[in-house]
Amino acid sequence: MFRFTRLPVLTPEQLAITALLVVLAIVPSVIILRRMGYSGWWAILAAISPLNILGLWVLAFIEWPLERRGRATS
Repeated sequence: MFRFTRLPVLTPEQLAITALLVVLAIVPSVIILRRMGYSGWWAILAAISPLNILGLWVLAFIEWPLERRGRATS
């Protein structure tokens, strides 16, 4: 027979630490994305582990809006 076990419940301290770590990952991501010319909402990917790797790969190989602007002015 299968036994169902309860998932561990996080304490308020653990939740606070987790929230702090998420903020520490998202804030610099928003700043960097805005400097690159993208919406800061893309920073949500930084908080979701498999998606942040995918986001980095996408950003590495697409043309950035600032590159397009620079080419248009020169």
